[in-house]
Amino acid sequence: MNQQAVINTAHSVLSKSTAVLYDPAHTLFDFLIKDTNSTIFNNTDIVQNYYYDFYFSNKIFSINNIRSFIFINHLKHIIGIHSDPPASFKKEDLYIFHDNTKYFTRIFFGQNLADSWRAGQSENNIIIDYGVPETISNVERTIPVLILNLENNPQIDNLYRFIQSHIKESIMIKNISSGISIQEVIDMISKSKIFIDNSSRINILFALACGCQTISSFKDIKSSFNNYIEDYSTVVPLINQLLDNNNDPSIIKNEATKNYPYNEFLDKLNLVLNGNLKSKEMFKL
Repeated sequence: MNQQAVINTAHSVLSKSTAVLYDPAHTLFDFLIKDTNSTIFNNTDIVQNYYYDFYFSNKIFSINNIRSFIFINHLKHIIGIHSDPPASFKKEDLYIFHDNTKYFTRIFFGQNLADSWRAGQSENNIIIDYGVPETISNVERTIPVLILNLENNPQIDNLYRFIQSHIKESIMIKNISSGISIQEVIDMISKSKIFIDNSSRINILFALACGCQTISSFKDIKSSFNNYIEDYSTVVPLINQLLDNNNDPSIIKNEATKNYPYNEFLDKLNLVLNGNLKSKEMFKL
């Protein structure tokens, strides 16, 4: 057993604090997890001879790449699953995924998501509903449309150009520094009246918590102010309609935080990171 493995194992068993090596999801979840009771380290900023309890990954296709690293350093692996299986997945692909990760802790963010992955009854399968914080911001809401494209999707680039050709003041954000605070993220989003994102449910929920009306391809968002759309050729008339509606941001915020309670979300995440799993050794890979 190498020195790093000894340090990690001893800390997991003897210390009450939790340190997590975190592989970013490149969504706004990356900022919410920092509100847990654990110390979150970016997985690219590993400090030798410092202890780590967990490796928290948000990428289902990176499992094999980090398997040996987790084993050598005696880290417990958590996989955060935020989206449905790829459309190309067949029944056998789901079986392979579950078999490859049967010794890992899998967090499905929503019951519908767990059902789509056919997650069975297992102590390693945990379902946590998203929660979003109550937000306060003093910025002026001057941007008509904000498009978030953290995945650098060329189709979203095209969508932005199309929208901007009709609504000049629209903006697109393709990168958010991991070093800024959650309040800075809130201020950034709160400047906009309408928020568009197709990559992540939590991005939409966060924007609703900031008082934005949202446009997305997600049907299962519990909000009167999320506007589901399939055909983006009709997005400009929808935007104009929403701008005319001029809904009260405080009403949007209140509905979002009521339907997605933040403290309950954090409590469940903390229970995973600071509960019995922390001191449980998991050497089977």
